[in-house]
Amino acid sequence: MRKSRMKYRHKVACIIILFTFVPLLLLFSFLGLNLYNNKVDEILSKTETMLANGASAADSLLSSNLHKIRYINNNYFINQFLESDNDDNLVGIMTFNDYLQSVIMAVKSDNTLLDVVIYDLSVQYDGDYIRSVDHFAKSFTSENSESLLEEVFGSSSNEVILKLSLLKGDGTPESRKYVRMLKKVETLRRPIAITEMRLPFSQIKKCFDFELPKGAFIYLKMLDKTERHALALGTADPEKSSEVFDLWLKNGEHSDYFALTADLTSGLGNVALFMPRALVKDELNVYIRSLVAAVAGIVAMILVAVEIAAWLLTKKLTALFVKLDTNIESIVNSESFDATPVDDDEFGTMENMFHELVLRIKEHYKEKSEYELDRKLLETKLLQERINPHFLYNTLSTMKWVSDDKRVQNAIDSMVKYYRIALNKGSSVITISQEMEMIGEYLKLQKFAYGNDFDYSIEIEDGLGKCFVLKHLLQPLVENAVLHGISGRESGGLIEVKAFRKAPDIVFEVSDNGAGIDEEKIAKLLGHDPANGNGNGNGNGNGNGNGNGRGGYGMINIQKRLEVFYGKSCGITATARNGQGTLVSMSISEEMAKDVPAGMK
Repeated sequence: MRKSRMKYRHKVACIIILFTFVPLLLLFSFLGLNLYNNKVDEILSKTETMLANGASAADSLLSSNLHKIRYINNNYFINQFLESDNDDNLVGIMTFNDYLQSVIMAVKSDNTLLDVVIYDLSVQYDGDYIRSVDHFAKSFTSENSESLLEEVFGSSSNEVILKLSLLKGDGTPESRKYVRMLKKVETLRRPIAITEMRLPFSQIKKCFDFELPKGAFIYLKMLDKTERHALALGTADPEKSSEVFDLWLKNGEHSDYFALTADLTSGLGNVALFMPRALVKDELNVYIRSLVAAVAGIVAMILVAVEIAAWLLTKKLTALFVKLDTNIESIVNSESFDATPVDDDEFGTMENMFHELVLRIKEHYKEKSEYELDRKLLETKLLQERINPHFLYNTLSTMKWVSDDKRVQNAIDSMVKYYRIALNKGSSVITISQEMEMIGEYLKLQKFAYGNDFDYSIEIEDGLGKCFVLKHLLQPLVENAVLHGISGRESGGLIEVKAFRKAPDIVFEVSDNGAGIDEEKIAKLLGHDPANGNGNGNGNGNGNGNGNGRGGYGMINIQKRLEVFYGKSCGITATARNGQGTLVSMSISEEMAKDVPAGMK
């Protein structure tokens, strides 16, 4: 795993920056969003105002002409002439034409491009301003005259029908496009004529002849159908604008354009202005660059401030590292090491804790050295007691063959077996089965040597025989049981040796049925005699001064061996059983007993 090479102060700086930048980023995001929305509202409001002004101008133009057509339809003399039968009254017709011409000229006085035609249902001739109804649809292309006539005649008395139609003739389609305003003329009995006023569509477009933003365009949507008519394209592509308008009609919105709408109150339809969203972004570039520059400046100042703050925060820590930048062995072995804090703050507390840690390490080193020394002493004692096994075996064999006493021969056999196991090619570790076998031979030798009449039993729980144990751990316990437990009994003595599991340990028990010993002697056996003062095993409770009986190891030495090789959690306990003997228990870790102890392989 790759380790980070960042210095601590840089990590502190990163943490400060992280917790500073998150709210700062949120703040600038909020400000940027507000700026964007405000700018969008500003641009759209300005454009919407222009669109509303154009729609108002178009409405004014249309409303003015609607008033004119209603004025013509409500003219008493025109209605009276249309209602009368004047086919044979030539003078009357001429007089009416002169009057009608004066009325039409008055109507067209402010707009000479305006055309007015009255289609009479009963007249048989055509004039400049009055024609037969048969000519109603002949002047325009793609017009269903019958349905249009039905629509006009079916309208209310005050309603004006508005249509956008293409006049037949030469010229471009845009020059031949007219807004047709149709209103029926009726008496109390029936419709008698249709008044049509034609307004060039170019005049409607002129109302929207203002400077559009780049790529923006305006369309007119008729109320009675979805046909589109471009009012202003500006720099927009006609085909592209047509596609955008169609998609907007279908979905009600467009992802690339803002759509602003305004209704024409005259009833012609409504207008929609489309402005590219990218245009707003382009206009915001200046503001965005300014905002980014401001953010960059603030970030730079924050970085410098954070770096300085991190350096100030970690200055004492760095000084502590410099002070302690030496080999740990040198610190531990130094008698003059001093890390007493100068300041009573967090870093001073850290120095104090380090000082305590070094003292504990030094104490640990000292204890470890003492354990190693004890271990070497124990090994030395073992070496001192080893003799040349071949010389010993040969001597014992000679003694066996020379003696005719069966008891002596058996004792020599037990001694040979005992020493074969005890010497074990110099190894200090044997299996529990071997240790128990050696104890059995030792008890046979004790019975022979002292003539004691006692019984003994040795029990090993299944599965424990192959576990390892330090050699001669049990013999001093058994020796004490023989010498101080049943030594005073002439017969009936019993010594029991057991090995069994008591998770997570293996427990060894040595018990006798002697008279037992008091608590003071137990304390001396375990090295707790306060009069002793050294607790090193120089007294074992039997007054012989060597602390080990005849085995040479003693219970205190066993305790030290257990601590050295198995840890302080293992040890010996002794219990007096109220005149029924003594029970001595010893435990070792079962997990460690599965293999040869460290340092003994």
